[in-house]
Amino acid sequence: MLRGHSIIRLLTGVFLLLFLFCSQACPHSGEGRTVIVGGPSNFPPYSYLDPTSGKPMGFHVDLARAVAEAAGISIEIHLGPWSHIRQELLDGEVDVIQAMAYTPERDALYDFSPHHTIVNYAVFARKDSPTIHSLEDLSGKRIIVNKGDVSHDYLVNKGIAIAPDTAENQVEALRLVSGGRYDFTLASQLSGLYWVKKLGLSNITTVAEPFGEQRFCFAVKEGNEALLSRFSEGLAIVKSSGRYRVLYDKWLSGSEPRKISVDSLVLYGILLLALAVIIASLITLWFWTLRKQVRMRTSELRQEIAEHQSTERALRESEERFRLIFDTTGAGMNTFNVHGRFIQVNPRLCSMLGYSEQELLQKTVEEITAPEDLELTRSFYREVFAGDLKSFDYEKRFLRKTGEVVWAHVTVAWTFDAEGKPATAVAMVQDITDRKLAEELLRQSEERFRTAVSNAPIILWAVDRNGQFTLAEGKGLASLGMKPEQVVGKTVQDIFADVHPLETYLEKALSGEAFSSKNEIQGRAYEILWSPKRDNGGEIVGIIGVSTDITERHLAEKRLRENQERLNYLSYYDPLTQLPNRLLLHDRLQHAMEKSRRSGKQVVLLFLDIDRFKTVNDSMGHALGDRVLCEVAIRLAEHVRHSDTLSRFGGDEFVILLEEINDLHDISAIVQKIQFSLAQNLQIEDLNVYPTASIGISHYPGNGEDGGSLLKAAEIAMYRAKELGSNHYQFYTQDMDTHAREKLVLEADLRAALEQNELILHYQPQIELSTGALVGTEALVRWQRPQGQMVSPGDFIPLAEETGMIVPLGEWVLREACRQNKAWQQKGLTAVPVSVNISALQFRQRDLVELVSRVLRETGLDARFLRLEITESMIMGDVNASIAILQELDRMGILCAIDDFGTGYSSLSYLKKFPISALKIDKSFVRDVTSDTNDASIAISIIALARSMKLSVVAEGIETEEQLAFLRENGCENGQGYLFSRPVPPQDIEPHL
Repeated sequence: MLRGHSIIRLLTGVFLLLFLFCSQACPHSGEGRTVIVGGPSNFPPYSYLDPTSGKPMGFHVDLARAVAEAAGISIEIHLGPWSHIRQELLDGEVDVIQAMAYTPERDALYDFSPHHTIVNYAVFARKDSPTIHSLEDLSGKRIIVNKGDVSHDYLVNKGIAIAPDTAENQVEALRLVSGGRYDFTLASQLSGLYWVKKLGLSNITTVAEPFGEQRFCFAVKEGNEALLSRFSEGLAIVKSSGRYRVLYDKWLSGSEPRKISVDSLVLYGILLLALAVIIASLITLWFWTLRKQVRMRTSELRQEIAEHQSTERALRESEERFRLIFDTTGAGMNTFNVHGRFIQVNPRLCSMLGYSEQELLQKTVEEITAPEDLELTRSFYREVFAGDLKSFDYEKRFLRKTGEVVWAHVTVAWTFDAEGKPATAVAMVQDITDRKLAEELLRQSEERFRTAVSNAPIILWAVDRNGQFTLAEGKGLASLGMKPEQVVGKTVQDIFADVHPLETYLEKALSGEAFSSKNEIQGRAYEILWSPKRDNGGEIVGIIGVSTDITERHLAEKRLRENQERLNYLSYYDPLTQLPNRLLLHDRLQHAMEKSRRSGKQVVLLFLDIDRFKTVNDSMGHALGDRVLCEVAIRLAEHVRHSDTLSRFGGDEFVILLEEINDLHDISAIVQKIQFSLAQNLQIEDLNVYPTASIGISHYPGNGEDGGSLLKAAEIAMYRAKELGSNHYQFYTQDMDTHAREKLVLEADLRAALEQNELILHYQPQIELSTGALVGTEALVRWQRPQGQMVSPGDFIPLAEETGMIVPLGEWVLREACRQNKAWQQKGLTAVPVSVNISALQFRQRDLVELVSRVLRETGLDARFLRLEITESMIMGDVNASIAILQELDRMGILCAIDDFGTGYSSLSYLKKFPISALKIDKSFVRDVTSDTNDASIAISIIALARSMKLSVVAEGIETEEQLAFLRENGCENGQGYLFSRPVPPQDIEPHL
């Protein structure tokens, strides 16, 4: 029987060797790469970490190494907590688990090799734990198992525990049972007994015979059949060679107990006996016949195995050499299949393209090829598949992971299968980006040079020692009517005989001197650079030159000089009148004052401002206004000596500098002559103009120590003369400076008053004369300084009009009057219109109507309770514009009255076109209405006019009962004045409402 077993084992080994021989001829996955083999780190004697060295040890560790060696696989053992190792296999961090118990549940996640070890599991418990007779007795008990261990699935499948508690490892589970937290744990019998002894857990024992045997196999992640096949083949070799038995005896000593029941033993015995009878009968029939063939075949197989192992060693050595070259070469290398997908890539290629190895292995050649070179790459593929090419090399562009372009020289060689079809390709990729960049920069440089030479107005030329041209290029040749071929071969004298001194230039350059010259050739200006040309030995063999056409620059420089002269003139002279300007005046004034200090004679300044010149400009236009200024300059020049200076200071201002003046009394006579001359009729086209001037006079040294002070004094005197009316002159006095300074201070204070809310409104009642009833109020602005003193409106209103501050001042008055009137109405007081005076500057503002609308909207005042008072001179300035503005206000429902009626120059033909509601009789007529028949007639006429035009009339300045009686008798409806009330603060007007 033993001999029969030996024969069966021998036959089994033979068939396994045949299977392995066939399988070794097939390509294997994983060659050339270290395979990570994982396993538990605390599963003695199967696998564990040596406490001293920390190295992996145990039966499964040695078995994995033996199998890998037999299969020709390079491996690395990686031990850790069992649950972690399983997860690392699923994550791809571990390739193979050296020993995993097979279960149907795990079969869905992993692929298993034939089993290589049978491990018996037992129940471990404390010696004082409840007694159990079978595994079913564990139901409902406190059980803990190693996390991820097969015992967990076993308990669940048996229905013993739905979800048993788990520990991180087998050691922790045993300690928890020993400590009394749990009653039972299931573990490998050998490993569990090892840890009970190792940890000194004397209260732990096995409480049942081994309850089951688990078949341990090599396991890989599902789908990695190639790698699993290699390990299965290696396992068959190890088992058939007897090495498995050696390792088993070393670590397990054949002492692993097996749980076999009596019934099973009987059954196994019967089966074995029957099998033995059958085998014995078969062996008896054909054993002797086949024995010789088996021996012969065994010998052949051994020889084939030896040869196969030799071939494998040679192949491994070849692969190792290829891998060494592949990984360490300075060029990028890769292999790819017929679909262009990468099979292998070396570190240099990864670095070149910026991808990791795993990223590149997921890509194809086309995916990393620049779009511009895709068709070229595909054309090579087509030639290979057509059988026209086996290898090729070319330059192409790749795309880095960052999107940058990498230029490379690619060499590709293909391998072919048995049918002659392309199988895989090996490619070498050399980075030539720097070379391509250098070539491109050189090309661009050459292109720029050619473009510059071709387009710039230069001639690049060279001559030999005999003066014969060897080179002539550049756009400049065309300007001379020449072509390069017409120049090369001829001498300098042939082409440029009219250039002097040509011979001298040639001698200087051929003697080694580099220089430049400017010459005129055929009517054009050239700047020529002459440089000696030397050979490698330093000997002068000719001349290299560049001729630049500078004709345009030459002409531009000429124009620049002319413009500079013109600019210098304009810097000191007025372009309109051709008179010296203020800059030249300052210079001459300084010179005159220095001369005065030496001679003791006086210097006089006349500062002239043309009266009403703005009116001339506005009515006649600026062109005619300029002609007026030129005629004024001519008339002024008639009264200036050759030693004096007449200058246009700016706008309509002129300054006359009089030098060497002995007596200031003579100045008045000179000024009067100037005024008389200016005032004469000046006819321009069909218009007659009578210009006059306001003149301020200052003198040195009496009115200033420097030119600036002297001019300022004359200007102050001019403004004082202008205040007196047109065609006046004034000598500067000290009090004028004080007056001007006070005016400036008042202007600054007024600006501050606007910003700091120092302005207030007083209101004067408007009374119905027949009944004495209040029919309206007039808002009048007042200025109360922080100290309490009041500033007269006669002082600050003209200043506001002169400086333009009347516009923001008027806007404030309008808004405050509307706000106050609305506030009175909200108190329940009588609602009457409030009158607000509009200045001429406000009326000319384009946004007056929009401003009034906005103020009414913001304050909430109804438009019928606002009356705007406008002087007749304002609306007659531009009749058409005034009519348009008044019509817009009328459409809004706003009342408009003409203030100070009778003092201006209203035309009755226009007056009827204005949409107004009232006329106000000026107080100058009311004041003497009882004593002056002219004033009485004017007042009566205005009242009659208003009645005829169905307008209301308001008399201003009523101060006496006599004036009131006269106005009543003549039908005047309304009035205001000190007889009824002075302008009072808002709170004082409320009793009248």
